[in-house]
Amino acid sequence: MSENIFTLPEKIDGIYDIQPPPAPGLSTIEFSLIIISVILLSALFFYFYWKTFYSVKSRNIRNIKRLRKSLGNNEEHTRNTIYRFTGYLKQALNLKQIDNNTQLPVALTHNPKNIQRWKLFTNQLSDIRYKKHTDCEIKPILDEALYWLKSWPG
Repeated sequence: MSENIFTLPEKIDGIYDIQPPPAPGLSTIEFSLIIISVILLSALFFYFYWKTFYSVKSRNIRNIKRLRKSLGNNEEHTRNTIYRFTGYLKQALNLKQIDNNTQLPVALTHNPKNIQRWKLFTNQLSDIRYKKHTDCEIKPILDEALYWLKSWPG
């Protein structure tokens, strides 16, 4: 009846096995920094998510792509498409009016080709809007508009 209730730790090479103390928990400063970095990263994620899917410019880019696709399926009347397209374009570029006199922003005037390209685009857009017959091809103008939407500042 000499059972030993308490057992000693096993011997390893003649030395008792020593257990290290548990690691200390996070301090208040470390915990605060982790929380702040998580909040900042989630805010950054939601900013880019909003900018990609819900900003005026990205919504109108999607609308113009949808118009282009509906033209390919012959679902849309061309005159209606032209006016919807110019409405989307004005809204996305934050302009009140797009005509031959609409100026290119200063940030895009550093390249003379941009100025010529913008003039050609606005002339084509004005021609197509006010033509009597709208049987002409407007897909190249939609493609050009997508270029301007992607390169437009703001």
